[in-house]
Amino acid sequence: ESIMRKYTLLILIILLFAVIFVKYFKNKKNNILKPNAHKAVVEVKCNNSGFTFYVPKDNFTEQVKIFEENYNQQVERGIKQPLPKEEFAREYIKTMVNINIMSCCNKDNNIEVTEEEMQRELNRLYKQYYSKEEFWKSKLKYPGTTEEQVKNDIKNTIKNYKLYEKFSTKKITEEDIKKEYENNFYIYNLPRKVIYYDVWVDTIFNKIKKQLIKEDKNNKKSAAVIDSETRKIHDENLKTLRELEEKLKQNPEKFIEIGKSYAALTNIVHFEGPKEYQRYDSKLSPEYNETLTDLNIRELSKPTPSQFGTHYLYVTKIIPPRVIPIDQVRDELIYQIYGNNSEFLESLVENYKKNVEIIYYDKKLDPNYTEEKKENKRRNKRKWKI
Repeated sequence: ESIMRKYTLLILIILLFAVIFVKYFKNKKNNILKPNAHKAVVEVKCNNSGFTFYVPKDNFTEQVKIFEENYNQQVERGIKQPLPKEEFAREYIKTMVNINIMSCCNKDNNIEVTEEEMQRELNRLYKQYYSKEEFWKSKLKYPGTTEEQVKNDIKNTIKNYKLYEKFSTKKITEEDIKKEYENNFYIYNLPRKVIYYDVWVDTIFNKIKKQLIKEDKNNKKSAAVIDSETRKIHDENLKTLRELEEKLKQNPEKFIEIGKSYAALTNIVHFEGPKEYQRYDSKLSPEYNETLTDLNIRELSKPTPSQFGTHYLYVTKIIPPRVIPIDQVRDELIYQIYGNNSEFLESLVENYKKNVEIIYYDKKLDPNYTEEKKENKRRNKRKWKI
């Protein structure tokens, strides 16, 4: 009996060492075959250029959470279809793999962007945001975002458009270009544009009153005192407005000089310009829009009210309306079609997959990993137990 125990113990020790050896060998093999398994969730290798891109393990959960938030915002706007919560990690990986396949395609084909192409795309984006200032204001509002990063993103987008043209199985037809032009005709049907200057005075009684109440932080002044002070300031402002009006009427050609000098002397007079106006785009008041629509070059406007006060406007240039022909914006229209249609990306990715190797270190993130495969694994385990 003691001999049997010894043999049993020896067999158990041998089996233990065998298990440890197999695990060690398996890990060593994995480290040789999958050198990035410790730092990557998925790896994309470019067969032609030799470059490797991967989705890092670090902050993977946080990145999926950010992706989920952005995705749900698009669902709310009707751009995307709802997705079950457990699918977001796989959807994120699918997106990142597609981006990395695009990067491989870029590296393999040495796609370059010229200064002219870059400027043309920037001009297109400025139109979409109505002005250059609005575009950069929108793009740089996030902390840490730089102009250089935004320009790099635009450059990569242009590279992608070039790749679509070269490798996507879906092609743009003349009919597509014509339809895009018609759908965006308002962009190319340029209205009358007015370049003007604006000088205005605080004459809104309630606005002055609100400011006085705000300045009286400890509520020391009574309502009657506030009203009295408001009337006094309001009367002084109207007096300044009449003085300004008289000077502008006498010398309308010196509008800019007079406006600047008054604005420098007192904080109740404000001077702005040159400003652009087109297509009733001022949100100040209907009267403000009407004045700018009717005003001629070097003509002083009548007193024009808005929610800020009373304005005098002076036009220095009028650019007549015109239509930009389709031939002048052909490249721009092609870029817009590419940017608005995900089929080009999907077509390119599917077409270029043969040139890359994709390694999923977490098999559950592989799009080919299905519930059926999971069930087969469970069945095999049960057979082994039996």
